[in-house]
Amino acid sequence: MSSLESLSYTNFNVIVVDNGSNDKDKQTLVTIDNIRLISLKNNLGYAGGNNIAMQEAFKNGADYVWALNNDAVTEHDTLCKLIDAIGNNKNIGLASPVIMSMNDNTVQHAVTYFNKDTNTIAESSSIDDIDHSTESQINMLWGTALIISKECYFKIGGFREEYFAYVEDSDLSMRAYNAGFSSKVIKNSRIYHNAHEGERPPHYYYYTTRNGIRFWFAYSSPRYKALKNTIWLIKNSSTQIQSLTSKSLPLQVDAIYLAYWHLFTQKDGEFNKKTSAPKVFILLIKFLLTKFG
Repeated sequence: MSSLESLSYTNFNVIVVDNGSNDKDKQTLVTIDNIRLISLKNNLGYAGGNNIAMQEAFKNGADYVWALNNDAVTEHDTLCKLIDAIGNNKNIGLASPVIMSMNDNTVQHAVTYFNKDTNTIAESSSIDDIDHSTESQINMLWGTALIISKECYFKIGGFREEYFAYVEDSDLSMRAYNAGFSSKVIKNSRIYHNAHEGERPPHYYYYTTRNGIRFWFAYSSPRYKALKNTIWLIKNSSTQIQSLTSKSLPLQVDAIYLAYWHLFTQKDGEFNKKTSAPKVFILLIKFLLTKFG
């Protein structure tokens, strides 16, 4: 909150969505001045929580909404630079600053491209690569500090809530592109974000597996779709499971199998660590990974 209070751009309001937190956290949030607090009974995920804030902001006349993670810190002129960039080019529907690591001030995320010709995704941590995209490359922004214009929001809507968390920002970027908007990283702007240390928790593997496969099926072109998704699923998942098994992380492995099961049964929403895929289904997936991975 302190970094927001120091912003050089002052024409903004802060909306905080309490996404079903515990009573202690709620009591802390209530004591913060100069925010509009929206408390939700249930956790709607990154997608659902941000959608609530967007609806509230645009309903009350906002021209832009900046979705900023609660573990991010902004430089004093970041919002000003984002507003200048997106305000001076009506074709830009989404924009993001360069995302720096709070741990060591290195670049965490500079630019990520989806190549519509080859149906591949490439990421670069070099700021020099930001302005060197080709016509075949679609810029996919990270949701850590993503700003969306009113025009873009009312044309494509907010985040797809079936994703719940992870990959919903890539999906939003693709939908913006398909609606005629561009997404741009503003390379002279910065925010600082906590880098994850240590092994990822089970929910990370669940969401990235489930939502990653869903994303490929949605946006791979027809001639690549079946082959691309099959190869991605087998190779990526096989490698992940082997690595996690070698590290004795069975909960993470189980989360990947559960992601497959929920894709098969078309279940969306929040990860439930008490739920597991049926044993017969797990055996089938193990067989496929061993056979083709």
